[in-house]
This record gives sequence, C-alpha cells and structure tokens, in this order.
Amino acid sequence: MRQKEFTQKTVLSKDELNRIYKYRNNKIIQWVFLLAVVLLLLVIMISYLTKEFMNSLSIDIIWDILFVVLFIYIAILCMKNIRKLRNIKIDSLSVRRAVITEKQSVKSKDLINRSRNRFVAVKIDDNVTLYAMCSQKEYERTIVNKSIGLFFTLGDDTIRVIVL
Repeated sequence: MRQKEFTQKTVLSKDELNRIYKYRNNKIIQWVFLLAVVLLLLVIMISYLTKEFMNSLSIDIIWDILFVVLFIYIAILCMKNIRKLRNIKIDSLSVRRAVITEKQSVKSKDLINRSRNRFVAVKIDDNVTLYAMCSQKEYERTIVNKSIGLFFTLGDDTIRVIVL
C-alpha cells in the first residue's frame, strides 16, 4: 500500500504549522551547509588541479578531474534538494495527527555508521500501523499511548513525525 493512502488533510494550529516550518527550515540549513562545504572543496580542488596541470601532465590529473566532477554533482544535488524543500507548501501538506502507540530504536547494520535509527508508530486502522522516522530529541519526548504526533512527508517517501 502506498503511504499517501495513510495521510489525510488535517487542519493544523498555528503552533503545529510553526513546528513543521521549523523542521523544514532546519533541513534546508543542513543542505546549505553541505553545499558550502562541497563548494569549498571544489574551489580547493580546482586550484590544486590548475597548479598541478601547469607543472606536468600525469595520470593523477584524471583522478583529480573525477573528484571535481563528483563535487559538482554533489553541489547540483544539494541545490536540487534545497529548491525542492523551499517549494513545499506547508499549508497544503497531508498530515495525520494521532496518538503514538509504539517507539523503537534500532542499531544500524552499517559498520561505518554505528548510529541508531529511531522510529515511532501509530495504529491507523485495526490492521495498519504507520511508522515514521524521528530525531533523538523527538524520540526522548515520546511517551507511548500519551504523546500525539504529526505524521507527514516532505516531498519524498520518508514519513516523518513531530511529537507535540
């Protein structure tokens, strides 16, 4: 089943709208920071490449050019995600407000990134449970069967939650 079937149009209070705006703006700030780092690395790589190219032509220049292309691709990806997040109209988002019935913290299987993935869940119908990713702060604030969560998506297929 598609997750669009689980979300519905809910009238949100001003405080709830502000929380979703803040969440979206924090995501934009994260992408802008990544873009700034990538652009800085791109400038350093291009200046190094021009200095190296002036001295001699070697096989290492091919790897340098590949890194420059990679940095350009990442910069374009960052700009695309920033534009997508800025174009989302929070007022027209489909949001599900429900009481959180379960929370889980799962260790990552990745050997490099040993972080935890945190999820909360809500029962929508008798046989349908909706899981959403949440931050550490939201996870700690969650009280099972007491906390109310706003479940929404920001233009992708990842369901997110803000605990009220």
